[in-house]
Amino acid sequence: MVQKEVGDRLAARGASGGGGKDYGPLGIIVQAVCDVKEVCTLSPSCFWPRPSIHSSVILLTRKAVPVTDNLPKFQELVHTLFGKRRKQLGSILGRDQALPEGVSYEMRPETLSLEQLAALCSLMS
Repeated sequence: MVQKEVGDRLAARGASGGGGKDYGPLGIIVQAVCDVKEVCTLSPSCFWPRPSIHSSVILLTRKAVPVTDNLPKFQELVHTLFGKRRKQLGSILGRDQALPEGVSYEMRPETLSLEQLAALCSLMS
């Protein structure tokens, strides 16, 4: 059980999933190794004393095969990119970096899917 806002960050998806501002390093790194499912949301009235926040019950199930085989390198890339999430990839990585299919220098980190981030990580030396 976590604060609702943390649960939203854990479960947020990339551009195709409409993750928006909740899509960031926490959720991406967790989703690289686990499937994330929000089981339920609990209102403050479920607790005594009553907190001022809603809570979420989150189910994390370890993936049989993680999205990346080099998690430390993946974490470093994600933190580098999302440290400048509103900049274009070309500005962050340089325009001489090889990019995977479907990814361009004009894209921003917050528009990349988990799979695109993993493919980018595998191409980086």
